[in-house]
Amino acid sequence: LCFAFTGFDSLSSVAEETKDTKKTLPRAMFLTALISGLLFIFCTYFLQLFFPGDPSQYFKLVDETQPEILLLVGGALYQSVVLSFAIVTVLASGIAAHAGVSRLMYVMGRDGVLPKRFFGHISPKGYTPSYNIWLAGVVCLSAGFLSLEFVVALISFGALTAFSFVNLSVISSYGFRDGRLKHPKDFWQFFVLPLLGFASIGALWLEVELIKRLSPDSYSVMEFKSAMDLEIANKHLKFPLLGDAVADAWNLTLHRELHMTDDAPPFKTQAE
Repeated sequence: LCFAFTGFDSLSSVAEETKDTKKTLPRAMFLTALISGLLFIFCTYFLQLFFPGDPSQYFKLVDETQPEILLLVGGALYQSVVLSFAIVTVLASGIAAHAGVSRLMYVMGRDGVLPKRFFGHISPKGYTPSYNIWLAGVVCLSAGFLSLEFVVALISFGALTAFSFVNLSVISSYGFRDGRLKHPKDFWQFFVLPLLGFASIGALWLEVELIKRLSPDSYSVMEFKSAMDLEIANKHLKFPLLGDAVADAWNLTLHRELHMTDDAPPFKTQAE
């Protein structure tokens, strides 16, 4: 979820080059998150309609379903064209993220939050924060040696941490430091809403690996009403799940009852 939505906040890195920043930038960030959310809901809904149940019965690679869906919808040519555009959009997204993080580090270096000599450096030739660009590039290249699951978990951790502190910063800055909690509107805007945002982000701090182990096929989130429920679930995970292949042991395979469709060979249709 965080991997899908993260990035809209990078718009803040171009605030100094934006006209009418106070109106344009918040509107752009809100619309980006809203439109992306609606697109994700729309696509997920129709994917569930066309491919209900366990995705492994439709796709060979459950984590990489896009190529198979494109091949099913439009054939090999359509698959090649769309995947080519997908590669371009991924590169464009990476370039935008690279520019945003290098600019953010420059601002922090210029303001003295980070060492100014390195992070606040501007190239006299290209008028860009060249040191930050090189640093961000080296860090990005290191992701090629990491697994996708680790990268997604790392992004989720960073995004949830950042978003949590954004909500707390609103309460601290506008609520307590500026004292804007006297009027009901300000109290709602600068205390209640950020507090609700912080609580909703806290709900996302669920252990992803626990969800995968408890529900490996559908990734369904189980309801735990007490700490005892969670403890029982963790004890169950010490043993193989139903249907798991275990070496050097009897393995249970779930199958339908004996019938002619799947088990015709054992039946004798003629007298010997």
